[in-house]
Amino acid sequence: MKKNDLKKQVAAAINACLDKKAEELTILEMEKGSGAFTDYFVLCSGTNPRQVQAIADEVEMRLKAAAIPPTHVEGYNQGEWILIDYVDFVVHVFSEKTNAGEATPSTSAIFRSGARMV
Repeated sequence: MKKNDLKKQVAAAINACLDKKAEELTILEMEKGSGAFTDYFVLCSGTNPRQVQAIADEVEMRLKAAAIPPTHVEGYNQGEWILIDYVDFVVHVFSEKTNAGEATPSTSAIFRSGARMV
């Protein structure tokens, strides 16, 4: 995928998060040669499970409208931590409770694998 197209898709995800009042929005760009399985991570949080699901819904809706469906979604029903995988970038939406103290194996790996904040 072209870098500009990827940046537009990541921007669409970011704007969807912001429109649903996501908090603690962080974008990580993975360094070339880091061995990461994706180019970007979009991390944010919501104040409760309903908002977490609303943020995830908005991200999916915006990208599906641009003919970009996710390849995989995890954690939607619980609403505590939702992962939306678009291969070239991954969106993590955490609840405040999950974000505050429970590092998941995936998030721990992100910070060990050569990420830089954008």
